[in-house]
Amino acid sequence: MQSIELFTGAGGLALGISRAGFSHLAVVERDFDSCETILENKKRGMEHVHRWPLFSCDVRDFDYALIPEGLELLAAGVPCQPFSIGGKHKGHTDERNLFPQTIDVIRRVKPLAVLMENVRGLRRPSFSRYFGYIELMLTYPEMSRRKDEQWIEHLARLEKYHTRGRRDGLYYRVVHRVLNAFLTQPTMECRKNENVYSWWHFVLISALSGPFLRLLIHRNLCCGSNTAPGNIGIGMKCRQGGEHLRDQN
Repeated sequence: MQSIELFTGAGGLALGISRAGFSHLAVVERDFDSCETILENKKRGMEHVHRWPLFSCDVRDFDYALIPEGLELLAAGVPCQPFSIGGKHKGHTDERNLFPQTIDVIRRVKPLAVLMENVRGLRRPSFSRYFGYIELMLTYPEMSRRKDEQWIEHLARLEKYHTRGRRDGLYYRVVHRVLNAFLTQPTMECRKNENVYSWWHFVLISALSGPFLRLLIHRNLCCGSNTAPGNIGIGMKCRQGGEHLRDQN
């Protein structure tokens, strides 16, 4: 299975995805220190990392013609500073908010599945409307924002399209979870202090496209998999070109 990773950082998410069996066609990161960390680990022959094709550039400048359309996974550790509890809380007005640019890439590459990671602060009430906007942009990436259109106007257009019933073209079924980053249970001290405890959580946004879901259902029906179609992943479903696939639960 092939993947591309954006905003790779020092490679934590990319390493987990590699260990899950994906082969990165590109890992894209512009931060100098992060790239140096990856290069050092490549030089040391670190498992999985030594095979990564690192592109030290802004994701907006990367040549996506190098990536085949419809690859299995696009992963992105979208910059968290605009939404971090420890930041300036500027949200969508922060120039480092690159969710729209990530959706632009998804629209071009059309991956079968998407995985995005960000801080828990993204789910705060003050950002709830913008988080809904992110979900709808990812659900309908082909409905791009028009020139001179404000994000709130784009949101209204997405909401209107979402409620009309019928879907045209590719769209993703999107789910999200707030997860605990600890491999083991956090300490009692962290549990007592919500401000400390929140640092150890992150938001995981995942999406599955129509072709991938049909492939999994086909494998389930033909190969006798133990995974029920309605329980694939974490209960994702999608439509493409007017075809409707429902959860079976």
